Amino acid sequence: MERMDLHKYREQLLRAVSRAAEALLTANEGDALEAVMKGMEIVGECLSVDRVQIWRNEMVNNDLHFVMRYEWLSELGKKRIEVPLGLSGSYSDRNGWVERFLRKEYINSPISKLPPDEAAFLGYYEMKSIVILPLFLNEEFIGFFSVDDCERERHFCDDEMEMMASTGLMFASVFLRSHQTEVISDTQKQLEEALQQALSASRAKGNFLSTISHEMRTPMNAIIGMTDIARASDDPATISESLGKISEASHHLLGIINSVLDMSEIEADRMELNIATFSLKEMMDKIIAFNKLKLEEKNHRFTVNVDKNLPNMYEGDAQRLTQIITNLLSNAIIYTPQNGCIKLSVMSENEGKDFYELRFEVSDTGIGISDEKRDRLFEMFEQLDGSIARKYGGTGLGLAIAKRLVELMDGKIDVKSNADIGSTFYFTVKLKRPSNPKRLTKKVYTTPPSFPGKRVLLVEDIEINRDIMMAQLKETNVTVDIAVNGREALSAVSKNPDLYDLVLMDIQMPEMDGLEATRRIRALGTTEKLPVVAVTANVFTDDVEQCMAAGMNGHIGKPVDFNSVYDTLNKYLR
Repeated sequence: MERMDLHKYREQLLRAVSRAAEALLTANEGDALEAVMKGMEIVGECLSVDRVQIWRNEMVNNDLHFVMRYEWLSELGKKRIEVPLGLSGSYSDRNGWVERFLRKEYINSPISKLPPDEAAFLGYYEMKSIVILPLFLNEEFIGFFSVDDCERERHFCDDEMEMMASTGLMFASVFLRSHQTEVISDTQKQLEEALQQALSASRAKGNFLSTISHEMRTPMNAIIGMTDIARASDDPATISESLGKISEASHHLLGIINSVLDMSEIEADRMELNIATFSLKEMMDKIIAFNKLKLEEKNHRFTVNVDKNLPNMYEGDAQRLTQIITNLLSNAIIYTPQNGCIKLSVMSENEGKDFYELRFEVSDTGIGISDEKRDRLFEMFEQLDGSIARKYGGTGLGLAIAKRLVELMDGKIDVKSNADIGSTFYFTVKLKRPSNPKRLTKKVYTTPPSFPGKRVLLVEDIEINRDIMMAQLKETNVTVDIAVNGREALSAVSKNPDLYDLVLMDIQMPEMDGLEATRRIRALGTTEKLPVVAVTANVFTDDVEQCMAAGMNGHIGKPVDFNSVYDTLNKYLR
């Protein structure tokens, strides 16, 4: 090429770079593809080549491939064998390409001068000459930019290579901006979704707090009101009726508190089962007796159908199973109008070598549930309809807790229902075959046991709790000493290690808590045979384990059950 022609050609190349820069670097966010195509057209026409392509790196079956994503064709290029968009090749089949490109080297050669395998791959598409330049995005090798001539064998000059290298950098810049736009868009979408989820959760929990406040204040109002009535009355019948209503409201309030505690265990993934051998018949009798009064109040027709071929004894958590069934029955009673029909059924679903799978069903003729509301039925904090919640009450926790308990028992829970016709809730649970069919029944005391001559140290900082425990212990003829915190308990035991036969220890107390007091009592070295039993409202599994780790021998949960106290005395004072 003559010197004057070379000078003009360089100017042509520079003008092409300038035009490409204007197209690529000033493109709007939504015009990235159009800008890339325009840039390839400028390169192709300036260099008089037939194809301009951009290939992106992609993983295919854990193998790095180059995939053709963008292409410009000259009129001649359109008549040649098509290189289809999406065509891919493996770098493992192109010897040394990755290493060369990572070093930012390029390929510039007539096809006939390439190694045979490369010449065969590229020559199939009727190429005569090719240039391949690697593309980098934030120093990461992302693919390559190629041009090929289908008419002439040629070696592209340095000026042409500089022009292509400059354009390649601009292509990478467009991809970088496009990538950043996608990341920002995805981030905004994720933030919007997270915000909506947070707002939904906040609304659900706000509704829950409003509901739970109402549900807790209602029995509290009854307790306070009936207490005032009993205090103001001299009529034994009025006092007795008031105490009965106080007891009923207290148990209802305790049920609500237990539901909230169960909810917190579920959210912390700490809910566990207490496995023991139990009688199905006794469990069913207990459930029926517990719900009998509520059924009679609404004059419901209640039937129970237990498969007569089912065995009676199982290993499982009878208390939690009772909780599930009672929750379903309570809902059926609440949401079924007067004179309705409710049915409880138990049948075999499956049986294995070491287990039974039982199916429980609770059917009613109540208000039913529409299809669109059924999906939210077992979600935490959810109540299907605010007006229904106000009319019938409830915390919106029962079914969510039931679902988690059923899942812990390797089962599933679901519902079949039609609005205004009724519902059938059903669930399955897996129960083990009992290793010892002779169940150890829990003793129920008709009269308190007696332990004259025995001495108990009661450690409790709250006066009303001391009064309750003192009233229970008084019936057993033990001598009781009082300590109002862990420091006083440690002092009492330190002065006379052999004086006490049992220590009943609260946990959360001022000055020194029960765990620290127990650890120091054990550190005395003379109290290894002294039983220390926790009496505490800390009833989670972790709480019990902490008590045992501190050196305690047992655990009684608050509210205190008389039978639990008497069992403890029998165990350690007999």
